[in-house]
Amino acid sequence: FRIENIVGSLILGIKLNLPELYKELLKIQAELQHMYADELSEPAEEFPLVARHSPQEFPGLILKMRFPDVRASMLVFSSGNCVITGTRSEQQLKKAVNRFVEILKKCGYKLPGEPELKIQNIVASADIGKKLNLDLIALSGGYNIIYEPEIFPGCIYRDEELRVVLLLFRSGKVVCTGAKSIDHVKKVLRKLYDWLTEIDGFLPEGA
Repeated sequence: FRIENIVGSLILGIKLNLPELYKELLKIQAELQHMYADELSEPAEEFPLVARHSPQEFPGLILKMRFPDVRASMLVFSSGNCVITGTRSEQQLKKAVNRFVEILKKCGYKLPGEPELKIQNIVASADIGKKLNLDLIALSGGYNIIYEPEIFPGCIYRDEELRVVLLLFRSGKVVCTGAKSIDHVKKVLRKLYDWLTEIDGFLPEGA
């Protein structure tokens, strides 16, 4: 399987003055753009650091990091709570947090300790390796499965026990959302494959 996106929550433990932080981020943004001027091209979204803050539209500050070793997007709130997304591994997520903490220090903020990071959602894709009989799967899944092919080409399968949502497609492709760890994803996919085998939810070869 492949991790497509990890969403994490971050608690800094301090309050942030977003207008002042935004001013400092713009200074750093300008410095980085000058530093990387020869390597960068439009669009501006690909600059190493892009900050946006429009309180009349959204109460938080939007920060995009596009460094060679870190790519992530963040929503930063005055409470010191943040949402971070766009990484594809726990290692990348932690690296993005460390880079953000470094940036905060440059802006004059000192954290009281290690920020509290928690994974809220992992989106993963996988290929079962066999085509799926979605009609049979829908009949076998009961109330946990929604299948309306005229609206959406896949089955929406809610696993109440493991607390995830799976999208199943005829091609054998699967998308898993709601997992909290890599091991959680593995457990979900193992359970799914065992269930598909039990109900013989695969199409014959060549179908």
